[in-house]
Amino acid sequence: MCVIKDNKTGSPGRVACLADNYSERITVNCRYSIPVILFSFLVLAASLLLGSSQAAAEAASIIVPVESVAQIRVDDDGNALGYPIGVFYDPVMDETYVVNADTGRVVVYGPDFFPFVSIGIGRGVAAPRGGAVMSNGDVYITQIRSAKSKSNRISIYNGAFFLKREIFLDDIKQAKRLTPIGLAVSSEGIIYVVGNNFRGVLVLDEEGNFLRLLQPMDEIPLRAIKEAEIQAAEEERLAEQEQPLPAEDIEAPKEEENLYLDIPEEFRPGSNEDNSTSWLGKGLGAVRINFVTIDSTGKIYLLSAETSKIYVYGPDENFLFSFGEKGGSPRQLSQPISLAIDEERGLIYVVDYQRHTILTYDLTGKYLFEIGGRGIGPGWFNFPISITINNSGQIIVADLFNKRVQVLDVRYDEVADFLKDFTAEPKSEGADAAESTQDEPSPGIHEDIPDQEDQPDASLEQMYQTIKEEKKAKEEESTPAEEVILDEEIIEEAPHGQNAPPGPFDEPLETPE
Repeated sequence: MCVIKDNKTGSPGRVACLADNYSERITVNCRYSIPVILFSFLVLAASLLLGSSQAAAEAASIIVPVESVAQIRVDDDGNALGYPIGVFYDPVMDETYVVNADTGRVVVYGPDFFPFVSIGIGRGVAAPRGGAVMSNGDVYITQIRSAKSKSNRISIYNGAFFLKREIFLDDIKQAKRLTPIGLAVSSEGIIYVVGNNFRGVLVLDEEGNFLRLLQPMDEIPLRAIKEAEIQAAEEERLAEQEQPLPAEDIEAPKEEENLYLDIPEEFRPGSNEDNSTSWLGKGLGAVRINFVTIDSTGKIYLLSAETSKIYVYGPDENFLFSFGEKGGSPRQLSQPISLAIDEERGLIYVVDYQRHTILTYDLTGKYLFEIGGRGIGPGWFNFPISITINNSGQIIVADLFNKRVQVLDVRYDEVADFLKDFTAEPKSEGADAAESTQDEPSPGIHEDIPDQEDQPDASLEQMYQTIKEEKKAKEEESTPAEEVILDEEIIEEAPHGQNAPPGPFDEPLETPE
């Protein structure tokens, strides 16, 4: 332990000595004079009068320790990672796969996060976007059409990375407009594929034959509905004339001034946002899906940046419930882009690309906490784009513009009891809402869906208001007046909210040149 003097009051305090490793915990506890205590109460009272500030403070006050386990920055050749755009995991071999857009390769890292091999052009991988590893060792990789890859396809390799077969999506009528960015494979071999600007999910059998479209229905801008109708009519016309559909422009624009010229267009900040104006109104339509995953029970999770919601389906593809709230503040999703499920702890991690954070929910879709914020130190992000989870419960995050992959240990168990009390709500509102959808049919393009007002996320605002009142009452009863710790004097080992400032040992964030 080290004895220090508080810079403001000169009173002695205690601080844990900082090691060179960023992952060491740093905790500061200082005593303050009477004027400082009174001033802190005034600041706290003023913040409570501001609704938006109060909501942000409440969200930031849930501190979940996060430890940096590894910072992956190089590939198997020892070169710096260019732009990691995807991560996926092999639970059998305890290996992490990183999709590197800079080299067009998939780099494989061992249990110690040391790179030992990559899958590249020599194995037929030219433009990878995502992937999945099966229990038998088979590796599925989605590839998009490019100068080196003439077709949108799914390449399937065995455990030794020899090509077994390929599924050419351009040969499937219903997938001609799909640029594949990710997939998930069920235990029965059913393949679920998602793509840019594609409404719904393409469902294929094990051999790659088309089965159906899984299309969540929700309120989307009328402009988007009209564009989808025009596109469908054009595709039908070209199909009748037996003309090939025009290839989508997947090459990056050639402007030298473009800061993001080195990465694919779909991964540039804001490129997937809905630019339609609000005055056009909304209507019921099929939702664009940009991520899919399946848990061990067979539940299917579909994530949409368009609606900022996660749609959960049963193993039989019957719709269960949805959750998520669109917005740019704490507890809200601005541009969700990937998710991972920690089944042992009962947590769902959702990456928000635009807010540089990871929001955490329980398995019913109830918001718990979030970590991250924009920065370059361990535990901070600069446009995180993909997430997976390993056998140890550590999250593995592709931190795109920091050009690294972070392995983080979210020490949820240390605060789990507090979070459960803090986020508690009457069972009749959360559980019953989810149960009411169990027998509902899977929403499809020609089917009705349950009213979104009946879903679990409908009660979040009411729940949050109750939480704030209960927490305020507990703090007034338990906080001694003679000892107050100001927020700006507490340094934690990891970020704990969107509004948390970068740590004192983080370097200033620089704009890419």
